Amino acid sequence: MTASLFFIPAVKMAGSMLRLEGADLHHLRAARITAGQILWLFDEEGTRTRAEVESISSVSAQLRLLDRESPRDARLRLTLIQSILKHKSMDEVVEQSAEWGVRNLIPVTTERTIVKIGDRQDRKAERWRQIALAAAEQCKSGRVPAIAPPRPLGEVLAEPPEGYKVVLSEQGGRALKDILAERPAPPSGTPEDWVLLLGPEGGWSERELDAIGAAGFEAASLGPQILRAGTAALSAAAIVLHFRGL
Repeated sequence: MTASLFFIPAVKMAGSMLRLEGADLHHLRAARITAGQILWLFDEEGTRTRAEVESISSVSAQLRLLDRESPRDARLRLTLIQSILKHKSMDEVVEQSAEWGVRNLIPVTTERTIVKIGDRQDRKAERWRQIALAAAEQCKSGRVPAIAPPRPLGEVLAEPPEGYKVVLSEQGGRALKDILAERPAPPSGTPEDWVLLLGPEGGWSERELDAIGAAGFEAASLGPQILRAGTAALSAAAIVLHFRGL
């Protein structure tokens, strides 16, 4: 699919015609879309809609909606619980999560989190959503990770997401590749859920590791190399998605 791809909320795409203004129009004009072009739209569920631009101006654009494609059923639904990293590293995790097709991203604060969020949870989450949206459009993935507002780690561990749970630990654990290889495959056509918990720059505290284990997470290792927190997070996510999602 080589046509341009743009995110439009599903609620706007009822009927056969679509009028775009404001930020939605700006995205089309920035991509130099012209009347007569065919493009693709995608919504928060991953549904793609083929559309023809009937007219476009500095005020609005009129699109005719042609046909829809239901989202492909994913073999793997991966949730990342990511300890909030320093600004650039966190942005990279968000961006590449969208490129890889991560389903959910839950940012958490930990005992050794360096970045102080304060009362900016909603603003941070919205900024990360915009980064993920731009990445999904750029790489034409057609799906944007659901990004939750930041929460304390303890709140998430009290009710962790469903799925096979793995924590990346610098203090040991089984090789991640062995965990992935030994986990039985689900019945054909049934998606599987994995939850990957990733720590901050300063690592986990002993108290946190005890709580993480009690919540049902298995400790995993990427090997003896010393990796930056962002590098470790993206490497682990890519490995899980590649070996269980393809």
